[in-house]
Amino acid sequence: MSISGLSLELVTEISTLPSSCGSIDRCKCCSGADCCAALGEGGPIGPPYLLKSDIITIRDFCGIAQEHFAVKKINPNTGNFVSLMRTTPQRGCVFFNRTTGKCTIYSVRPIDCRLFPLDVRFISGRYFWAYFRYHKCFEKPTLDFDRLLAFRTQALQFLAPELKDYATLSVPGMEKMCYFVFAPVGCEDGGAKLY
Repeated sequence: MSISGLSLELVTEISTLPSSCGSIDRCKCCSGADCCAALGEGGPIGPPYLLKSDIITIRDFCGIAQEHFAVKKINPNTGNFVSLMRTTPQRGCVFFNRTTGKCTIYSVRPIDCRLFPLDVRFISGRYFWAYFRYHKCFEKPTLDFDRLLAFRTQALQFLAPELKDYATLSVPGMEKMCYFVFAPVGCEDGGAKLY
């Protein structure tokens, strides 16, 4: 059985991933003022990429149509339509509650949010794991990095169907940040390189 081309097992597995997957769990007590409340097109942090599986999970969790939280755009590098999280007119994620400083869909947040600041970039014809050095949220980058590394193999199974779009979509604000490319996707070890 499949839902929008995804196996039901995969959709179920995504929705049951532990909330602690990804470094952002370390920021559970954060106000989100420098991340979730600030993201937007052209900002320092772009809207999260939404996998098809993220859209299904969020839609089912919230009981709302995807048009209320997802925006489609064309990835100029592939020509494919991709979906990004909708942002508010004031900047920030539509699911970020400015009063509480919390994500209202935290337990089902997108894979892109779970991974942040870990990313996959397509460089010189190859996929690489990259780590954005977003200084506003992470006081202990080594701890974050270790937690993210433990999650990358699991995350890759969800990213794989859309990896080319995920890795090639330009995010200008984030690309201005310094980031380390530390391993080819699919390899456990690799030298870190600063970009």
